[in-house]
Amino acid sequence: GGMATAYLARDLRMGRQVVVKIPHPEFLSVEGFRERFLREIRSLTDLNHPHVIQILDAGEFRGWPYAVLPYLAGGSLRKRLETGPGPLPTTGLDGWLEPVARTLDFIHDEGIVHRDLTPDNILFDRSDHVFLTDFGIAKALEKTPAHQTLTRSGIALGSIPYMAPEALEGEPGPAYDQYSLAV
Repeated sequence: GGMATAYLARDLRMGRQVVVKIPHPEFLSVEGFRERFLREIRSLTDLNHPHVIQILDAGEFRGWPYAVLPYLAGGSLRKRLETGPGPLPTTGLDGWLEPVARTLDFIHDEGIVHRDLTPDNILFDRSDHVFLTDFGIAKALEKTPAHQTLTRSGIALGSIPYMAPEALEGEPGPAYDQYSLAV
């Protein structure tokens, strides 16, 4: 991804496959990045929702911050779009579109804008349950002037094909994610 590398790994204690995400090296030299990364991970552990991927563990190892997430064997929406015989039929939308929209409503109510909702960040488990993932550039909405943001303001972050045009002009709100979902 744009900010981190994801590795498929084996949790030896629990005997299961997991994903370990480690930020790209160039971010480690940015002052305060480690703290922001770990603070963001901690804030996401509070997002207890059935369609938000859960953080299993996080920390630092030899100066490298990391996050451990469940491995979802059903793949991404991107993979389904690319491997299908053509566009996904509209009859298949009801299995994932509504849960993702409701999940966005939930995170917005919690004061978080995802900012990078793409087919790569909509994942499925073996049973076809859908999960929203990769909050790597999520930004907490400022609730008070003293609230610490997770990314610097004034920077447009996201995947250009899914980015709302107004994102270049100011701070994104919930409409940003709604636009991305529609695309």
